[in-house]
Amino acid sequence: MKLLFKKTRILSLMILAISFLGCEDDDDANGLPEVVAAFTQTQIEDSGIVSFINISENADFFEWDFGDGTTSTEIDPIKTFADGTYTVTLTASNSAGASSNFSDELIIDIPDTPPAFDSGLLTNGDFESGTDPWIGNAANVTTEGGNSFNLADVQTAGNPFDVNLSQVVELTQGTNYILTFDASSDVTRTIIAGIGLNVAPFTNDTRTIDLTTDTQTFTVALSAADFGGADGRVLFDLGAEVGVVVIDNVSLVEGGDGGFDSGLLINGNFESGVVPWVGNAANVVTEGENSFNQADVQSAGQPFDVNLSQVLELTQGTNYTLTFEASSNVTRTIIAGIGLNVAPFTNDTRTIDLTTDTQTFTLELSAAGFGGADSRVLFDMGAEVGIVIIDNVSLVEGGSGGGDDSEAPVITLTGDATVNLNVGDPAYVDAGATANDNVDGDISGSIVVGGDTVDTNVAGTYTITYNVSDAAGNPATEVTRTVNVEENTFDDGLLTNGDFENGTDSWIGNGLNVVTDSGNSFNSVNVAMAGTPFSVNLSQVIELTKGADYILTFDASSDVSRTILAGIGLNVEPFTNTTQTINLTTDTQTFVLNLNATGFGGADSRILFDMGAETGLVNIDNVSLVLDSGGGDTCPAPPMGELLSNGGFEANSGDGACWQLNESAGSSVTIIDTDANTGTYSARLTTGPSQVPNLKQERFAPTVAGNQNIQVTFRYKITSSFVDGSILEVLAFSERSVGGAVPHNLGNAPGTNTVDVWQTYTGSFTTDANVDEGLSLLIQATCGGVGTCAGEVIIDDVVVEEI
Repeated sequence: MKLLFKKTRILSLMILAISFLGCEDDDDANGLPEVVAAFTQTQIEDSGIVSFINISENADFFEWDFGDGTTSTEIDPIKTFADGTYTVTLTASNSAGASSNFSDELIIDIPDTPPAFDSGLLTNGDFESGTDPWIGNAANVTTEGGNSFNLADVQTAGNPFDVNLSQVVELTQGTNYILTFDASSDVTRTIIAGIGLNVAPFTNDTRTIDLTTDTQTFTVALSAADFGGADGRVLFDLGAEVGVVVIDNVSLVEGGDGGFDSGLLINGNFESGVVPWVGNAANVVTEGENSFNQADVQSAGQPFDVNLSQVLELTQGTNYTLTFEASSNVTRTIIAGIGLNVAPFTNDTRTIDLTTDTQTFTLELSAAGFGGADSRVLFDMGAEVGIVIIDNVSLVEGGSGGGDDSEAPVITLTGDATVNLNVGDPAYVDAGATANDNVDGDISGSIVVGGDTVDTNVAGTYTITYNVSDAAGNPATEVTRTVNVEENTFDDGLLTNGDFENGTDSWIGNGLNVVTDSGNSFNSVNVAMAGTPFSVNLSQVIELTKGADYILTFDASSDVSRTILAGIGLNVEPFTNTTQTINLTTDTQTFVLNLNATGFGGADSRILFDMGAETGLVNIDNVSLVLDSGGGDTCPAPPMGELLSNGGFEANSGDGACWQLNESAGSSVTIIDTDANTGTYSARLTTGPSQVPNLKQERFAPTVAGNQNIQVTFRYKITSSFVDGSILEVLAFSERSVGGAVPHNLGNAPGTNTVDVWQTYTGSFTTDANVDEGLSLLIQATCGGVGTCAGEVIIDDVVVEEI
């Protein structure tokens, strides 16, 4: 019986072995499909969230290794990564035991989270927590694009405090503060900002702030000189003028000089130490955060035996106002005023009665019989004993000079009332203004310049204001200057620095000589001796395409009637070229030349101006060279290292240059400026039943080689899901003069049901060996005949490059 069982087991094992061998032979004979593991992925920008799309073939089971110690068996997993580089591996297998691996490197770069806003002594200064603890009828927090701010729409003008935004904060009397905030409006208007009491008598220290439609950051130095306590506040009074007021990022910190103005003096608050004060009484002391001068007179003598002075230039016959704070440890007097710092020491002074309380003194003085660079402000303290403390000294031109003064001063601008600049020009330096008063004389130094801060890197219209009042308080009529900063719209096409605003950069030749006149730069060469045309030359080396058409545009003039040669050609032997003779006059003319690179091309090509054949000055400016697309629009050259032009649709203000916008009945292909991945413009394709709207660019990259690997990438956003048979196709073509074009199907774009998210398409192909007329690219929204077939997509940033 045991022998029978043993024989039976052996027989069964042999049958099983034969069965497996038979199946294996059958699989080979039947050609079962090979398992191919593969995947693509899309990333949600700046988040670390990656969606994997499994495109494996002939597989039933999937194992993912994400390269960070985690795995998954999902078909299309979604995974959140931290910053770093990861190798993601997919193992695909089937029930028969066959398997395949595919790996790809993934780079995750998540921007750092910006530091939290510091409101200083305030709470919720960036309004990200809503209105709390802000108060007032102007408290209205709005959120746009992830940023919160306060927005108040003042529809009726009244008292400034009629529309108010405040935050109660404890302030310390006698302390200086710095208030910082961002603000803008939909009109040019003013608001009042500062600190003060939130209860009667509402004492405050405020400034008038000039708002524009541009967001500006304001930093205001303030002082709680006469108020303080738990009922203090930061305040914004907005009610005096109509218009929307936006306020954000409000911060209040202790510090600053309280906005102290020394006038004609320097360091009148002694916060910078002794300099430039002189005299044996110069002794700066700091207590808390305040600095002041302290002199201890221990022996009485002549007033000038103990002196504190600052030398400055005074104008003879001019009235001045001297303001300062002073106190003593006893009741005593000092002498204060203005005068000469050299013999005969002529002066105009007053006797000042000091007490143990700090008082503010204002003296009306006149430099009637003296003046010049050796003048001074003076404090003589030697006549009596006791400590003398002096702080916050200011001297300004003005004062009554005797009699009533009711006539306002007059402001006169220095320079033009309107200044025109280009974006990128050097920083704007204002020419200033002068002011004269019938009593106070020249008070130009008291002019308050306000309004906009001119930024030559940002296009816009800036208004600068000039205001001044005389010593009697009569305000001058405000004077303004308008500064227009305009976009430099010059486009030099294939060239660099065609307007010579960057000097000689990129230009060569013995005719190269850039000059600047009235803010404009151009090339100017004086040909003193006639010779061969090329003996005086200006050139720029560029890459030209053999046989291509170009448009050369430039401005030129001379100091005589003469000719030059202008065109394109080789910068190396045999110097083949295409040029035209240009007739110059003393008037600046714009010349437009249609040129063909017949018989030459390549990286050693150039644009050229030969000027040596005749004598006379030659001025050249605003040189531009572009490819002639043959249509009404100018197709620019491709970016460096790329093959396709105008992939971002930005050329010629979004006119679709270089592209064919092909629509079928009922479909739409449009260049839009309402949504773009980068820049301003993009292309939108809208498809429906039996429609094939597409973007096509034909026969670009005419010198591309055969059997060259090419990669196509672009960004796309699905704005309406592709449904019921609609697809986003990508096709390329190797254009041939013999045999016609060879198509390359790059596959359909994935994720066409993911709406309102910018995705990246990447496809590649190898050019046909016989390509000799360049490449064509077709991006097409194809819809079948189903009545509900539909879809809409935005395309941007198309790039074609060799790999």
